[in-house]
Amino acid sequence: MKKSYDKTVLVGNKIRHLRELKDYTQEFLAETLQISQSSYARIEADATDLTVNRLYQISEVLGVTPTELLGFDERQIFNISNNQTKNGNGVMIVHGITDEERHLYQEQISILKTELEFVKKLLLNR
Repeated sequence: MKKSYDKTVLVGNKIRHLRELKDYTQEFLAETLQISQSSYARIEADATDLTVNRLYQISEVLGVTPTELLGFDERQIFNISNNQTKNGNGVMIVHGITDEERHLYQEQISILKTELEFVKKLLLNR
């Protein structure tokens, strides 16, 4: 008797969210993985089965383990920084954040990036 497995884990969606959090384009991932952009888009659309090798490759590019990728929850916010957390990987996970809070954090990050660039220019022009 052949078993049928339901795709309850939509890996492509998890990959897309992590890619977007890293501010990577589909083109960048496709080029890094040495596949076409359309092939990569099918991965994110869950329109193709992912091999274990490809899962490891994508995980490596995104800077997470395959386990972290498979267990990724879009309600988590990753704060990638040079600061080390207690688990030593520079990743802080916050659970239960609302879409409004996420939007406010994204706006604040954008403002801080702009301010940082301004300060860098000031320092370079001294």
